[in-house]
Amino acid sequence: MLKISGAHDLVKAQGCLGLFADQQDFENAQQGDLLERRQQGVNLEFLNAGQVADLEPDLAAFHAGGVFYPDTRFTVSPLGLCRRYAEHFTNNGGKILRDQALSVTPKIPGVSVKLTDETLDFDHLVICAGVASKELLTPLGVKMPMVSERGIT
Repeated sequence: MLKISGAHDLVKAQGCLGLFADQQDFENAQQGDLLERRQQGVNLEFLNAGQVADLEPDLAAFHAGGVFYPDTRFTVSPLGLCRRYAEHFTNNGGKILRDQALSVTPKIPGVSVKLTDETLDFDHLVICAGVASKELLTPLGVKMPMVSERGIT
């Protein structure tokens, strides 16, 4: 999508660092959420406070350690990225509807999407609803490992 929409300038690949202020929270995460992510194939590295300082020397020393995700990317403009995708979509015959997808039902052939006041049929469907995607996919038997993340730039 980045290439065909000409939006690659809006995404940077510099990794992501998450910090833990408390040693106990850091240890709990290593045995919980972060362990699950690693088991799902997410490339991550546990860093102690010294390693974090080596990676980010200008960062205040308030943390007990962190986790570094070297393969992650981030957008410098979420709104700009959405606009480029939408422009590419509409320029290629797509139509943007402002509604809520309540459910997805497979058909042969295709799929039906129940919206607030109507149901639409499609040959193909791409679900990109963030963490709400999980709610739409679960009734279809699709288990998608999704968590929400908030970042500060």
